[in-house]
Amino acid sequence: IWIENMNTVLDDNKKLCLMSGEIIAMSDVMSMIFEPMDLLVASPATVSRCGMVYMEPEQLGLRPLFESWVRGWTAKGFHHKDNEAKPLFELSASEAMLLRGMYDWLTEPAMAFLRRECKEMSPTVDSALLDSLLNLLRCLLAMAIPGSSSSDDDASHLEGGSRKKHIEACFLFALFWSTGVTSDADGRKKYSVFVREAMENIGVIEEKYGGVATALAVRKWIKPTFGDDEVKETGFNGNVECGPPKDGDVQDWCYDPSAGTWVNWVDTLEKFSVDDDAEFSTIMVPTACTAQLSYMCQTLIKQHLRPLVCGPTGTGKSVSVVKCVTEELDQAAYKPIQLGFSAKTSAMMTQDIMDGQLGKRRKGVFGPPAGQTAVVFVDDMNMPEVETYGAQPPIELL
Repeated sequence: IWIENMNTVLDDNKKLCLMSGEIIAMSDVMSMIFEPMDLLVASPATVSRCGMVYMEPEQLGLRPLFESWVRGWTAKGFHHKDNEAKPLFELSASEAMLLRGMYDWLTEPAMAFLRRECKEMSPTVDSALLDSLLNLLRCLLAMAIPGSSSSDDDASHLEGGSRKKHIEACFLFALFWSTGVTSDADGRKKYSVFVREAMENIGVIEEKYGGVATALAVRKWIKPTFGDDEVKETGFNGNVECGPPKDGDVQDWCYDPSAGTWVNWVDTLEKFSVDDDAEFSTIMVPTACTAQLSYMCQTLIKQHLRPLVCGPTGTGKSVSVVKCVTEELDQAAYKPIQLGFSAKTSAMMTQDIMDGQLGKRRKGVFGPPAGQTAVVFVDDMNMPEVETYGAQPPIELL
């Protein structure tokens, strides 16, 4: 069992002794951390070498993750130190407080509703949803309010309106496209109705959604009152300058920072025509769903973030993503690498396929051509056979 190879690493000498006879020493600054599920098939000899730290996720909560992100992007935060490359954007102290006010307003209720009332296509955890929210928010703010937060830049000469308007709308868009899109179609509709009602009156949760209110009580969520002191501290009074339109679901709309307006996904599509000599199998008619998928993939990949596309079979996920990485992304800046997993795919096969499409930089180091970023598209990622003890080596290699 692979976990038994860890026994010698966990000893005082901290050396990994492999079955092949190879010995790899760990440095003094390296430590091993295991999740409980990783020790599921380990013997007492391995488990007894580990110290135990027990902490429920609910005890930590989501606030530390959010606070860390906000402080990092605030002026003089850790993304702005060491005079490295110019940061994507910068938040002033008042803008950081505005984001905190919006987080307290809707994030926990949206997650509680998702857990209570919706059915997810692929299971998620709250911390991963918040991470998705913050990653997407980072991409949006980099487009909406690039550069410094100094008073000279905080004028309405920014495309689409003021910084406050952009921050509010970008946060809502990121919220809808993190906590509101992991469920099925019925769940999205219910989520949309709930969020619209909560935005109108946060008190509707206790009046109409008793189960969600109970879940929020367990989460120790404090309902914002938007009193004078609270508004003075955060600069947010429960009303946004540019909220999503009332038509359709909240997921039907995309916020365009350049125009400062919400645009329906269908309106972002270019005029489509079929070439007379086109083969039927190559024709793909663009829809709102393909526009959403293309926008999200391009937005995240350009910030070196990794999207995971889930959905039913036969709905065009692979075709849409392939089109995005091979046609819509700048091919001079990105080198697409495609591979498909099957039940018989091994970790060695995966590595060989990827290395085979990269150039050799020096001994043991492979990479894309100079000036390009490799984008690896893995199709059917869930296909590799699960070993006796739960491992899937190709996925672990990724």
